[in-house]
Amino acid sequence: MTPEMAINITRLSVAFSFCWPVPASSSKGRVVFMKIVLVVTTISGFVIVLLLMYGAYVHFGDLILTSKCVCLTMCVSQFVVQTIICLVKYETLQHVVDELMTYVKQAQQYERDIFCTYIDKCNRFYGGYIAVVYTTLIAFLLGPLIVPVPFPLDAEYPFSVNYTPVYVILYFHQAFICFQSAGHTCMSLFAALLLFFTVARFECLAMEFEKSRNIDMLIVCIKKQLYLRRYEYILQRRKYK
Repeated sequence: MTPEMAINITRLSVAFSFCWPVPASSSKGRVVFMKIVLVVTTISGFVIVLLLMYGAYVHFGDLILTSKCVCLTMCVSQFVVQTIICLVKYETLQHVVDELMTYVKQAQQYERDIFCTYIDKCNRFYGGYIAVVYTTLIAFLLGPLIVPVPFPLDAEYPFSVNYTPVYVILYFHQAFICFQSAGHTCMSLFAALLLFFTVARFECLAMEFEKSRNIDMLIVCIKKQLYLRRYEYILQRRKYK
């Protein structure tokens, strides 16, 4: 598997989260549009959180339904919080991802070999993880066809949902929220991708240090190390904030 393929698979796995940033070279209008999309999805998710909380209140006497509502509330709340973080850190994400894409395009063969070594170590695990997440999602969305429940989520609405157009709209809204939650579940792969490539770049830099034969080459390597340390620092801030 090539580095480009690993990046594209990761990007597709988180596509429904809308958190993979557009290139920094994109027009201002496109960036603003993507931020608006993130705001809209945040509001959409927050509405579902409120409806799930209302569902927990309505079914308070039913331990199973209440527990399901609480668990689903936590799941959707996670994607709401992650979306807000990605919105606030959008420019930082653009810089980090652009740096990744540029480096991969300009990488020499020995650097690509190191990247592929890291990818081969975990591609089956992460590929299986993505497959399990989206297979579970499809099974979850098809649940109302098998079990006697009207919607995939146990949200309660303060109005009648028996009218067919209303039911269809609400069902697709919940399905979209579920796809977004799956995308955010795969956000850990996004972070792992960035960290793996950073580690691989340190290994590439170590090889450059070994090949240094004079002061000029050593100075170049030190400058690369300082730049890479700053890049790592940005990733660490994004990871823990």
